[in-house]
Amino acid sequence: MKTDHGGNIWSAARRTGLSPREIMDFSSNINDGPVEIPEKILGRRDLLIPYPDLDTAQYLGAYSLYAGVPAGNILPGPGLTYLIYRFCQAHSGTAAVIVEPSFSEYAGACQAAGINALRILSDPDMMQKIAGTDFGIIFLASPSNPVGDIIVPSMLERIVSTAEKKGAIVFLDEAFADLASGYDREFSVKLALGSDNLIVGRSLTKLIGMASFRMGFLIGRAMELQRIRDVMEPWSLGQDALEFLKEFNFSQFSDLPETIRRWRTELVEFMEANRFSVAGDPRANFISVRLPPEIQWDDLDMFLMERKILVKFVTSVSHGGVLMRVAVKSPQKNAVLMNAISEYLRRGVDRQP
Repeated sequence: MKTDHGGNIWSAARRTGLSPREIMDFSSNINDGPVEIPEKILGRRDLLIPYPDLDTAQYLGAYSLYAGVPAGNILPGPGLTYLIYRFCQAHSGTAAVIVEPSFSEYAGACQAAGINALRILSDPDMMQKIAGTDFGIIFLASPSNPVGDIIVPSMLERIVSTAEKKGAIVFLDEAFADLASGYDREFSVKLALGSDNLIVGRSLTKLIGMASFRMGFLIGRAMELQRIRDVMEPWSLGQDALEFLKEFNFSQFSDLPETIRRWRTELVEFMEANRFSVAGDPRANFISVRLPPEIQWDDLDMFLMERKILVKFVTSVSHGGVLMRVAVKSPQKNAVLMNAISEYLRRGVDRQP
């Protein structure tokens, strides 16, 4: 079973002898909609010559308005994964709870910082398990990975309250929040600004659909952000990235969650019509499905790769074994995937005696 990250298109290209440009990557969950980006900033030589500005707050105005958070309560860094590792480094020596299913890098960051991590399944007994465990950090993801479930505000409040009683801090990973439908993006940040026990993580990388453009944010109280900043090296973001952030137009994403909902609905309906069972209640720009019992995941994987389509297969104890996780892309690209799966299913029918 594959355990690497989604989006490893370079490995897939080497394995198949294809160019990465030839592969349609459904394993990488980034925004596939049109994005207007500030032109002629990234890679500009005059911005790359001097050391970057250390006062990153000067470049957060547009994002501050978009997120509804004062610039002083935002810490940018070269990707949310980077910031997760630095968060753990700032809290080394404590214990952690990771609510599963989750992003694999929570465990990796804990291990790198010498933090003992206990995994707890997100199930009806979750709160009882959390209350009965000693920890200094708890990791949550909303929408979750790999199924895209969300944590409702009342549950988040309960978890933060429990953490507060233990003197612990909640790390809420909202990497996909900007892409999620029916999700209250304002609630979590307001809770974080009013609490010393909650940090919210967001991803610009996923929002703008440029996975190699590494930028993420932590949102929370200034004292906690400073604690994390103290373990970050200087100049973690290039000056061209800072100028890009300053000039970016975030207002273009006002309809994005609804657009993705429509694209996702079409994909979900196709999967269910063909006996693929959708796991959870997906709200973000990806879905995970259980395969029909007669389909072997590695056979389907190979068939799709022969058609230059890369998907992701994961093991989920809480959602019934092997899942196929696919990114929700534009209707044109989704049609390519659906046509390939339909071809695979017809091939299976043709092989029957």
